[in-house]
Formats: sequence, structure tokens, C-alpha cells
Amino acid sequence: MNDEAFRTIVDPGTIGHPIKHKDRVMLVGSCFSEHIGKKLVSGGFDVKINPFGIIFHPNAMVRVLLRALDGREFSKNDLVESEGTWRSLEAHSQWQNADRDRLIQELNEELRITRKWLENSPFLILTFGTAWGYVYRDSDRVVANCHKLAQDQFEKTLFTSQEMYDQVKAFIDRLQVRNPNVKVITTVSPVRHWKDGARGNALSKSNLLLLAHLLSSPNKDKAEYFPAYEIMMDDLRDYRFFDRDMLHPNQTAVEYIWKRFAGFAMDESTRKLAHRIGGLSRIFEHRSDSADHQAKVEETRQQIQDLLNSQT
Repeated sequence: MNDEAFRTIVDPGTIGHPIKHKDRVMLVGSCFSEHIGKKLVSGGFDVKINPFGIIFHPNAMVRVLLRALDGREFSKNDLVESEGTWRSLEAHSQWQNADRDRLIQELNEELRITRKWLENSPFLILTFGTAWGYVYRDSDRVVANCHKLAQDQFEKTLFTSQEMYDQVKAFIDRLQVRNPNVKVITTVSPVRHWKDGARGNALSKSNLLLLAHLLSSPNKDKAEYFPAYEIMMDDLRDYRFFDRDMLHPNQTAVEYIWKRFAGFAMDESTRKLAHRIGGLSRIFEHRSDSADHQAKVEETRQQIQDLLNSQT
């Protein structure tokens, strides 16, 4: 520890094979993966974020990814009805439709898209949110979302690191057969799940941290770990870096963790280009139908494309 820093600075190190702008990056997991994914998009990377919506539990994440990889399409038996719409227990509630056949069609189309991303992306980032899972009694499998079904249809269970490791490692092994060059990066979400209580959240995060350790320690050539949770809890370590709910990292914290991630996952030239493109991309956040604004948007798009083309 640097005595002059007056805080414990977490050093994430650097990844063995840095992410380049030519690389596709897929992110799956908790809401924190959305934060990092949007930063990558803003920086000019080719990114796919949470194809089946936010999923917190590792086993639920890899279950739907394995379905996509194996090409096992959804059928009517995979859907449940809740509040007048059809949904899948393997996907977030954003995937719902009053027309069951239409939902099946949409889910299967997303499976095909996801399969192509899994088979062709050099990087897959998995963000683990909680080790607490809701097991659907009819199937004895942990779900991605309960969709407000009756509580007695589920059993809330704290999964051990080994129970999660067995499922996640099996998926990674299968993925690496189809995509031998894929690099998996795992991280534990810094968002605290307070509905499980202080002790329940601590137990959950402990199991997730051990899961990530089991995945990366013997397989560092294929899976690496980024310490987002540790940076939030041991580096920032102050409520001024949390949102008003005191559970989610605020924008300042997200920016800081993003910079640490960029230092971990990218070389200097890539970071500089991402920063430059990120500055240009701010124009896309503004909404205007004026001809001048639309012309400026198109000019900026071309400028960004020229920058990306210069790297190939």
C-alpha cells in the first residue's frame, strides 16, 4: 500500500491478449455488464450486450447461452403465461408477447444471432450478480426471471461455488470447442443485492468470487478475472460513490471502474482511440430533427468510421 495514497488501490493487472477495435465483444450478466457494454459501444467497439436481457445468476446465464450454442430452439413448452403475456423463464421480462407463437419466433431468431456471436467473438465477458437462485419446481432448474409467478412455484437457493463452477465450466469447455480463440473474462458485479440481507449478500458475493477464482486460476490462458467488485469495495470504498439507493455504483464509480477496465483489457493505442471516439460519440446522445444536427451526426459517423478503418 502507498502510504501517501490514503486508500487501498486495487491493481487489476493486464490481460494476456488485449481487446482491439477489430474484435467482437459479447457481454452477458447483471446490470453492471450493461454499463461496461455501453462504454465499449461509445468507444467504437463491435458489441453485443445481454441478448436475453439482464440475468444475475451464473447458471441461468450459461443455460440460455448453451441453448444458443447447441441450436436448441424454444417451443411452447418452454413458455409460461404471466399477467396476460407469454414469457420464458430463461430470459428477462423484456422478452414477452401476448402472441405465444410470435414470442417463440422472436426468441429463436435471437438464439440464431447469439450463436453466431458466440462462435465468432474473440471475447466473452460474464458478469456474475448473485449466487442466490430461484429454482422452478416443475423443472428443478434455476431461472433467469420469475416473471411474478406464484412464489410457491420456486425454491430460493444459495448455490455453492462448486455448483456454479460445474455449469459455467461445462459451457466454457463447449464454447472453446466451437470457438477455440475465445477469451472469457469474468467479473463479479459491484451491485449489492440487499434484498437478501447483509449476510445473504456477503455469502452470495463470496461464492461468486470463489467461482471466478476457480474459473481463472488454472485456465488463465482461456479465462481471466477483472476485479470490479474489489475496486468498488476496497478501492473506492465510500458511500459517495454509490447511487441514491446506496446499492448501485453511481456515474463517478462507473467511470472510474471503466477506466480501470480499459487499462486491464486494452493497450495504450486502443485506449486512446476509444477515448477519442467516445468524445465524438457524445453527439449521438442529443436528439434533434434539424437538418444541421442530422448533417453533423452523419459527418461524425463517417469520422468515426475513418478512424476505425485506419486501424485495420
